[in-house]
Amino acid sequence: MSLARELERVYSVFPWPEDPFSDVGRRRYEIALREMGELLDHPWLKEAIEQRERLHILDLCGGTGIGGVALAKKVAERGREARLTVVDLRREALETARRFCREELGFEPEIAEVDVRRVHELGVEADVALMYGLSTPHFSPWDMVRVCASSSLSLGADGLMIVEEADRFEAVFRRMGYRDIHVEHASDERVVMSLHRDHDMLTGYTTRVVLDVLAGRTASMKVYFWDIACVAALLWTFFGDVDFVRRPMALSGFIIARRPRKVIDAKALLAQTPKMLSED
Repeated sequence: MSLARELERVYSVFPWPEDPFSDVGRRRYEIALREMGELLDHPWLKEAIEQRERLHILDLCGGTGIGGVALAKKVAERGREARLTVVDLRREALETARRFCREELGFEPEIAEVDVRRVHELGVEADVALMYGLSTPHFSPWDMVRVCASSSLSLGADGLMIVEEADRFEAVFRRMGYRDIHVEHASDERVVMSLHRDHDMLTGYTTRVVLDVLAGRTASMKVYFWDIACVAALLWTFFGDVDFVRRPMALSGFIIARRPRKVIDAKALLAQTPKMLSED
């Protein structure tokens, strides 16, 4: 099964509020609008706005475009023109992003059905790369290196990367406790559970099976339990500086990295596979 098909299957079973035309999706978009507006008050983003008439936003793992559209709208409210490129592997989600952007902002976004680990192959030089929606668990440490490397190649010299992140070590392992069986959603209409299947010590991935109990549908989901410090340190490898904006009273927030170092040969790194992960 292709990665795109695997993701489509996971999101058809896992209860993630990504449809911006639904009530729950609209509420998530309204939260994104507030948070993007607050982020634009960060000194690095304020500087980016002040120095440009036009801001090119690269929405990574953008799905239906909720985060990217929200940021573009807030940029426009600051009197700047926004250009939006939404990147995802799921064609249906990208078509929703196209429609949502057109209806919400009045212009057609660029969409790219591309693996974000190779987003630099688009050949763009964006001002801001955004990863909104807690997407990092889809990537092992090996793949997250590729995401950071490829993203850094897709930004200008003063570019910024914003990653929504949570401290899963504290939330999952200490406060909640890792559970072989976990109820993800429970209502009269839908009950979704996830079950531990296995763990790969070389990639760091844990595989969980997601089960829609009432519909009888399942999907396998590989996840890596990132925390804020690890993602921030990894971004620091590829960017000159990093900062963190914490959500009030929450174990999550936004890592902001700026000025890609571009001293590591990222293209050579992206072309290689470590011996311990090869099948030879």
